[in-house]
Amino acid sequence: MPIDDRTIERINAELAGRPDLMAGRISLTLADGITGMAENVFLNVKNHSKVITAVVEVPEDGGNGAVIVQGGRFGGWALCVKKGLPAYDYNFLGLERTTLAATETLPADKSTIRFEFA
Repeated sequence: MPIDDRTIERINAELAGRPDLMAGRISLTLADGITGMAENVFLNVKNHSKVITAVVEVPEDGGNGAVIVQGGRFGGWALCVKKGLPAYDYNFLGLERTTLAATETLPADKSTIRFEFA
């Protein structure tokens, strides 16, 4: 019985050489209210360029909360609204945290947020 001592590679199906349900997919549309998706049923965006586009309804007070989040015990990322400002947070293993935020608040009503990472 071979023992697989790979650590990070085993988590990533592409690196481990396993079949991947999401392999080759370049877009994913999520419906309102989806929660708790496992990592292997979501696009692998680790170390890849990405574009996230979200249509949000903004209340009069500007709103606060998560738009989409992917992460777990050891880090992750979030597209969110903080005091009416769209923001992107990245947590690298709990060691380093980076936040990018817009300088203009979203207007009340429907808005489209677009985040591009290259």
